[in-house]
Amino acid sequence: MSTFLFKIGGNALSDAKDRRRFCDAVSTMIDSGTRVIIVHGGGPEINKALEMKGIQPKKVNGLRVTDKDTLDVVEGTLSSINGSLVRSLKRSGVKALGVPGYVVALCKRKEPSIIDGTAIDLMYVGDVSSVDIDAIEGLFDNGITPVIYPIGADENGDHLNINADSMASGVASALRCDEMVQITDVPGVLMDVKDPSSKIDEITLIEVDELIRKGIISGGMIPKVEACREALGAGVEKVRMMNGKDDRIIISDITSGSKEGTIIRRG
Repeated sequence: MSTFLFKIGGNALSDAKDRRRFCDAVSTMIDSGTRVIIVHGGGPEINKALEMKGIQPKKVNGLRVTDKDTLDVVEGTLSSINGSLVRSLKRSGVKALGVPGYVVALCKRKEPSIIDGTAIDLMYVGDVSSVDIDAIEGLFDNGITPVIYPIGADENGDHLNINADSMASGVASALRCDEMVQITDVPGVLMDVKDPSSKIDEITLIEVDELIRKGIISGGMIPKVEACREALGAGVEKVRMMNGKDDRIIISDITSGSKEGTIIRRG
């Protein structure tokens, strides 16, 4: 039985129509016998919630510096997003269950980041140490589709803010998923950012590096491909980047080997 993990980016399914189309596609995949697991983040919503609380968002090397007050906001916001996504999936006929990361994974606190020779403590920020495969398999055995939000916990039970890409990579690798799919707001890797028809169907990390060197992959595309690199580095066999906002893309078709989006391999 095939297993696919979908990692949903912050802006990818912000529109209700896009979310409904995705949920319907997941339902179709499950009905055809595919197991699906979903991991989501919520960066834009978290930033808004922090600003409303008068907390200035701060990131170091792409990771959110998370003190206790920030963690409370992050956890509350992610839980709310999770509940909304689970409700949408259920409306599409999916037996979904919202799960915080600490239910299925053990995490550890990240070491301080070094910036210009200075150690900066990220505080309540962590990485995935191990994944409870039995817990996830138990959900699958009961016909449940897990929808994970990236709040982990360490061995002392302290909650930690986990980067959603790291959570997705850890879970996908541990489960040996057939494919990890990054649902973003871009069609994939393009040779010309102004021309969707220039999409590359399949590419290796070596080729990605060359396109970055040439400036073809640049700007906001770089963190997207770096998230794919992280997943491949964690042991995921292949990662597909695809647009969750394009109603011409049929997400459920990926199980039949379609060329939707861009597949990235280690190479």
